[in-house]
Amino acid sequence: MTFENFNIGQEVIIVKELVSLVEFFLINENKCNICVSGGSSPLEILKLFSNAIDFDERICFFLTDERIVDTRSINSNYNNLILSLGLTNNNIKSMFDNKCIVSSINDYELYIKKNLCKKDKALIDILILGFGKDGHIASIFDKESHIEYENEYLFSSKNSINGFKRISLKMDLLKTAKNT
Repeated sequence: MTFENFNIGQEVIIVKELVSLVEFFLINENKCNICVSGGSSPLEILKLFSNAIDFDERICFFLTDERIVDTRSINSNYNNLILSLGLTNNNIKSMFDNKCIVSSINDYELYIKKNLCKKDKALIDILILGFGKDGHIASIFDKESHIEYENEYLFSSKNSINGFKRISLKMDLLKTAKNT
């Protein structure tokens, strides 16, 4: 089921739960790391969520996946989140640097290690996944043969998928999420 199919009551319940989780992490850890997949399926819930909470520097967003396009493109997950939620560079970092896939992946891994790691282990507080119309979940691919380059937490796709090469977080990192 996509978010478009939720009725307004279900959307409100989801947003209330997200707000409650964020407040819990802010009270108990003074920080909340939210990992969000790209695409359009989570955007409606995220828009409602952004109206229900103030995104200060303690709330940090991470992308689970990104199309390898200019960050100002309408196809950029980073750009869509910035525009839809009103996020700033204090809340989210682009996975792709508009130049080089390998340097982008290595730079984002450093960002993960700096901001997501607790006691030398990366942990996601809240994970919000989207579902593509073709059935893929947050650019999670079923075959290692799709991988062109990888490091500890990320990989890039070798082939174009739905018209785009991509950078994605590895499943091992996504599985660290405390709440999905």
